[in-house]
Amino acid sequence: MKKKICLILIVISLLGFGAILNSYNNSQTKISLKPNNETISENDKKDISLNIKYEKKVKHISKEVKSNSESVKEKNDEIDINEDNRKIDFIIKEAKLTKKEAKYLLSECEEKNLNIYLILGLMKVESNFNPELVGTSGERGLGQIMDCTAKALAKNLNIEYDPDDLFDPKYNIHLFTTHLKYLKGYYKNDMHKTLTAYNRGQNGLEKYVASRDHRKYPARSIYSKRVLEYTTKYKNKYENEK
Repeated sequence: MKKKICLILIVISLLGFGAILNSYNNSQTKISLKPNNETISENDKKDISLNIKYEKKVKHISKEVKSNSESVKEKNDEIDINEDNRKIDFIIKEAKLTKKEAKYLLSECEEKNLNIYLILGLMKVESNFNPELVGTSGERGLGQIMDCTAKALAKNLNIEYDPDDLFDPKYNIHLFTTHLKYLKGYYKNDMHKTLTAYNRGQNGLEKYVASRDHRKYPARSIYSKRVLEYTTKYKNKYENEK
């Protein structure tokens, strides 16, 4: 009888211990399965708070940078407009062109990557800014273009041609700047070759260079030097007026 009672007590004890152990394991499991935000330490919470503040600050700075960038762009655009207006006024004063003609000349130079002061120098030497001038060989207008050259240019540009149109400043500017751009590219930005070819023709340039092949700069001519001298003069005059 005593043995049975002992066995029963042992079984009860084992069952009780097992229940306690199971309860402990369950409690541990519950702890490990808690969501992350319930197990975050105070230091972690501080770090997260700082990160959120940092992200907000970065976004704010990003907005400020974007705003400043747009502001700078607007100011640069305004500066470009003011600079263009100054150049237009300068062209009107020096070349005696109308405002529309001066705007057109500047836009042609910008589109064709031609130096505006170079163009002013060329027109000064060629026609002294007289749009109605006719040269001794039949050259006409501001750029003193020959009829044969003008006709070929008009054909290549797919525009109508009438010799009298060369007296129209805008028409003449369009043709002679197109021709100058071609020569500048052909002679790889060598301005003495470009200008001497403009003045003498490309065949004339070859003959001129051949007759001066012993010179250091055989393509440099009285004409090219004069145009470049006026180019420097107009550039300095414009910059000194600022």
